[in-house]
Amino acid sequence: MAESVLKPPLPRPEVSDQIAPIAPFDAKGQELFRPPRDERLRRRRLVAWASIVGAVILLVPGAILAFGIPIGPIPTSAWIHFVCIGVLAGLGPYGFYMSREARRIRGLEERFADFLRDVASGHQGGLTLPAAVVVASRGEYGPLTPEVKKMADQLSWNLPFTEAIERFAERVDTPLIRRAVNLILQANRSGGSTIEVLMAASRDAREIKSLENERRLTMSLYTVVIYITFFVFLGVAAVLYASFVPKLVAASQAASDAALSAGGQVGGIGGPSLNLRDFQVFYFMAAIMQGLGDGIVAGLMGNGRAVLGLKHSFAMVLVAYLTFTFFL
Repeated sequence: MAESVLKPPLPRPEVSDQIAPIAPFDAKGQELFRPPRDERLRRRRLVAWASIVGAVILLVPGAILAFGIPIGPIPTSAWIHFVCIGVLAGLGPYGFYMSREARRIRGLEERFADFLRDVASGHQGGLTLPAAVVVASRGEYGPLTPEVKKMADQLSWNLPFTEAIERFAERVDTPLIRRAVNLILQANRSGGSTIEVLMAASRDAREIKSLENERRLTMSLYTVVIYITFFVFLGVAAVLYASFVPKLVAASQAASDAALSAGGQVGGIGGPSLNLRDFQVFYFMAAIMQGLGDGIVAGLMGNGRAVLGLKHSFAMVLVAYLTFTFFL
C-alpha cells in the first residue's frame, strides 16, 4: 500500500503593511471582488421598469379622464395633471440614474491614465507587474482608488495578474478601461514590451478624456442656448395666453352672442365660441412637447447620447408644468 505523501503548506505571501490582506474567498466559499456581470444591467432594468410602471399608473387615469369619463370624485379637467406628472415619473428616475452612471464612468476614466502611468513607472524600475500594481495602489486615484486596492489585494494572494486585471475591468465596466485592459492583456500574452504598452495605453486614455472634456465644454454652450430657446418659447406662450388669448376669446364670445341674437351667423363667425381653457391646454401641451424635444437634443449635443438628455427634458417639462399650473 502506497504511503500517503504530505504536502507542506504553501507559504503565505509577503504583503505590504499598508495593504490589509484579504482572503480570495468569503465564508461561503464565494470569490471576493467578482460581482455578477449583469448586476448593473439588473439595476438599470429595475429603474427603467419602475419609471415605466410609474408613468403608466398615472397616464392611464389621465387618458380615461381625457375622454370625459370621471373616476370617482376626480373631475375630468384633472386629466392634464395626471398626464404631466406621468411624463415626469417616466423621465425622472431613469434619466437621473443614467446621468449618475455617466458621471461615475467619467470619474473612473479620468484617473485611469494616472494609474497606468504609475504602474508603468514601477515596472520600468524593476518591479514585476503585480508588485508595481501593489505599489501604485498606495496612491490616490479618486473614485478608482477602491477598485485599485481590491486588485492589489487579489494580487497579494497570488492571483495571476491577467485574471486580477480582468476582474478589475469587470467591476469598473467602462468602455475606455475595458479597451485599455484588453490591449494590456494581448501585449502580455504575446510577449511584447509591457512597459511600452502601458505607457501607450496611458497616453491614449489621457488623450481620449481630453477630447471628451473639450467637446463637453464646447457643446455645453449649445445646451445653454437650447435652454434659452425653451424659456423664450415658454415666455412667448405665456404672454400670448395672458394678453392676446383673453381678447380673442372675448371677441369670439361677443360674435357668438350676436349670432344667437340674430338667429344665424355674423360675418361667418357664428357657431360655438372659443374657450380659454382650450387655449391653456393647447399651449400647455405645446410647452411639454417642446421641453421633451429640446431635452433630448441637449443630451445628443452635449454627450452624444439621447438618454442623457432625459434629465433636461424632465427639468423643462417640470418648469412648464409649474408655470401653467401656478402662474397662469
